[in-house]
Amino acid sequence: MLTERQKQVLQLIVADYVASALPVGSKVIVERHGLPVSSATVRNDMGALEEAGYITRPHSSGGGIPSDLGYRYYVDILLKESPLPETQRLAIRRRLQGLGPEFETWCQAATAVVAKLVHNAAVVTVPRAAEAHVRQVQLVALQETLALLVLVLQGAKLKEHRLPLPSAVTQEDLTRVSNRLNQYLPGHNRFEIAALTIAWSELEALALQSVLRLLEEEDDLSRQAAYVGGLSQMLSQPEFASSERARDVLEAFEQRESLAGLLAALAESRDPRVFIGDEMPTDSLRQCSLVVATYGRTTEVSGTIGIIGPTRMDYSRALATVHFLRDVLDEILPSAYPGDRN
Repeated sequence: MLTERQKQVLQLIVADYVASALPVGSKVIVERHGLPVSSATVRNDMGALEEAGYITRPHSSGGGIPSDLGYRYYVDILLKESPLPETQRLAIRRRLQGLGPEFETWCQAATAVVAKLVHNAAVVTVPRAAEAHVRQVQLVALQETLALLVLVLQGAKLKEHRLPLPSAVTQEDLTRVSNRLNQYLPGHNRFEIAALTIAWSELEALALQSVLRLLEEEDDLSRQAAYVGGLSQMLSQPEFASSERARDVLEAFEQRESLAGLLAALAESRDPRVFIGDEMPTDSLRQCSLVVATYGRTTEVSGTIGIIGPTRMDYSRALATVHFLRDVLDEILPSAYPGDRN
């Protein structure tokens, strides 16, 4: 059980170390923050914090730095999250204004602006439904015995397939097939479509099989694609001066599908969660911390937002940024991914 002064000392050590990346000594704490006690008293408090595992000392006679446990105590007990400053909220909104309808564009822009604000790596995954759902089917004649099948998924994603035909057909024939498929398929995933008990014509059944294959391809893709920004800013920090440490992190970020899956597994809700150091489930990121949350309609379609940096992270700023970006993407999602089932 920490005393109130020990809590204050730990909070100041975290704040000073995050700002400077240098071990924090008792004399510096007293002089910089005007504590009404002697440096010897603070040194005793630091000794108690070290014994309890909340700080470590790179050199026995030097200053202290927070341990993973110290950061955890700080995040859970001591941190008071403040809203993101108005200027930074405006910067995010300005960057995202006027972008096209593709949600991938929004995600890419969001990672860039957030990474610039937090000076760490930002990761945003494109929202996905549990399974791909049909929004519209269109068949276009290319040749007498060849058509282009265009499948529009919910979320406005397009998939195309060249469909060989058993005999010559006209565009009028293909339009009739499109219209009939669009009577029954929109709003459904491949399992629901396969279970439909409808008498299809030969041409309709042929197109339907292509639709099912395209849906299966989409479902077989990584559940979410990850967009990353600010990796160079993160790796420029002193924690990654070692080429081995930097290489470990780079390897983790190169596996975008795995990174997306990691974020999705850790972001259990819309409320941001913080993972620190050894709490990270992959060895290559054990020197890092992650602030992650889910955005969107978690029961229908959702994505994840994450900020990854060294454990010496400004957690208050990271949490405020994730909170705000989650709310902004929630606002954008209905127009970019209407998800109507009609």
